[in-house]
Amino acid sequence: DKWSHLKMIGINEPNGCSVAGDHIVSQSEGGDLLLYRYQQQYPFSVVPLQEPIPAGSISAALSMDYLVYSNDTSTTVYHQEGINQAFVTSQRLNNSIPTGKKQTSMDNDILVIGGSNSTSILTEHNGYWNESIVLDHSF
Repeated sequence: DKWSHLKMIGINEPNGCSVAGDHIVSQSEGGDLLLYRYQQQYPFSVVPLQEPIPAGSISAALSMDYLVYSNDTSTTVYHQEGINQAFVTSQRLNNSIPTGKKQTSMDNDILVIGGSNSTSILTEHNGYWNESIVLDHSF
């Protein structure tokens, strides 16, 4: 299983790590986002997908084609055009996104970002994430 293979690249706990399909994202001790691809055709093969993304202290979520991370002041969306391509910045979300320490979760075209006292639910339309619902409580 994928979790046992992650130990080979130094990821001992699934906490702070997200897996979507064959993509794996983890955060280094220094705060960088590390992206890997699990290659099923080769046993125990987990290879880096791209150079680390400097992010700082964050909450990250991974879906098949999107990587989203939030820190205390901003939320950034990365998109991957093809299976072996690097994730590139596609959108920085506006100031209505909750502030403070965030929790981020994604499932296909739904993104949830929870802050200290509110939660935003966004949906993806034609490659752009738009806020659909704002809740008055934390995630």
